[in-house]
Amino acid sequence: DDHQTVERLAEVLRVRLEWPVNVVLASDGERRLDEVLRQARHAGATSVTIVPHFLFHGRWRQRLEESAALLKLRHGFQSIAIADALGEHPAIFALIEKRVQECLEGK
Repeated sequence: DDHQTVERLAEVLRVRLEWPVNVVLASDGERRLDEVLRQARHAGATSVTIVPHFLFHGRWRQRLEESAALLKLRHGFQSIAIADALGEHPAIFALIEKRVQECLEGK
């Protein structure tokens, strides 16, 4: 289940960053993002960071940017930052190489 997997990742971030972390899947749609941002603003947040679990930029990123701009105004945030895609980060290449090596070793 995608949501459970992402929730486990979010829990690691909650512990490491000591910040509130909420999960919204792209399939949850803008309504869920709106709800989470409304809750964050109600809790006193003035800025939020959205960390997409996307490999590359594309239509999801474009939709997210458009939604974030509207929701920023709607809820009165000073800023809504969107982290870069995972894409070509060296750690992604290292992980891909590791996975290939595991396949070659029969793991």
